[in-house]
This record gives sequence, structure tokens and C-alpha cells, in this order.
Amino acid sequence: MTDNLLVEGLVPQPKENIAVDPEQLRMPQSSAHDPSGDDAEEIDLLLGLFALWDIVMKRKRLAIDVFLGCITIALAYAILATPIYKGEVLLSIVSAEKSGGLGGGAS
Repeated sequence: MTDNLLVEGLVPQPKENIAVDPEQLRMPQSSAHDPSGDDAEEIDLLLGLFALWDIVMKRKRLAIDVFLGCITIALAYAILATPIYKGEVLLSIVSAEKSGGLGGGAS
């Protein structure tokens, strides 16, 4: 069945595999500073953040549209929702015999 789909053009043809040497992707290291331990983790974190930022910038229009959509939905809900007001009261009934008159708690 897959052969039929490939022939009809419904399934994209796989591209040829390109072998990449991981050593080529590494940043060149100077002899003055050897990143190890925490420094290497910070560099990896920064590279990951830069990669994420690059993805966001490539998809800037999508990010802006999603943000504006969320703001629009929140604004519409805030305007159209029926306001519900809530209040709480603690009522304490004290008899006149115990309180000694109108003052209640004064003794």
C-alpha cells in the first residue's frame, strides 16, 4: 500500500541521508580557556537558548498571532462574562441577658 502512495505523490520521498561528523559541530576551543564542569553546562544552556530564540524568530508571525489570539480570548471573556459578586458575613447573636444591655461586649 505504501508503494501506491509513493507513486501517487501522497507520501513525500525520503531525502538521502547526509552524514555529519559531531566534531564539526563543536565550537573551536582556545588553549587559554578549557570549559569543563559548570562552564560546559552553561555553554550548552546558552547554545540551547540561542537555538530556541532562533526558532522563535523564524516563526515570529506565528508567535505574534498566538499571543494576540490569547489576549483577544481573555479580553472577550472579561467583557462578556457575567460578573459574580461574593460576600461573606459572620453573624453572632448575643442575647441581652448575657451582654448586659445594648453595648454587647463592654463590661
